[in-house]
Amino acid sequence: MSTVNVDVSNPEIFKPSSFRLATPGQKVLEIANDLCLKPCKAPSENEMIEVELRILDDGPDKGIKVFDRIIIIKNATTEKQLKGQEINQQRLVHLTMAAAVKTKEELQADGSIPLEQFKGRAVKAYVGVGTYKNQAGETVKQNKISRYLFKKDATTE
Repeated sequence: MSTVNVDVSNPEIFKPSSFRLATPGQKVLEIANDLCLKPCKAPSENEMIEVELRILDDGPDKGIKVFDRIIIIKNATTEKQLKGQEINQQRLVHLTMAAAVKTKEELQADGSIPLEQFKGRAVKAYVGVGTYKNQAGETVKQNKISRYLFKKDATTE
């Protein structure tokens, strides 16, 4: 069995950790992690892509982390599942184009997205503040990506 000793003389280590909320608005962020498919919690057969981003803009928000999760819905049959599938696929396509991993034309040609090409790329996105319920049932604020920004082609402007 392994044991780790910690310095318990500092009362700060017993306080809940906190993080800084970013000022809502358009930001330049760097994708900080390797993107990969991970299983969602059982009994779901769905998978998710977790995206960790860091704000690059100079100023008080620089370095703040923002997380995004894109759910890959498998075997969608209900109207709600199909809508969720559409929203998440759209989000992944927008991230792909914002990170300049592929263009609209390249995506239309084969529909594949190489997840190993995202880490370290800069993207523009609107960052907002959302809420969620933690395991204790408390409502907690968190940074969130409202939408990824990418250069629109002439047919969508």
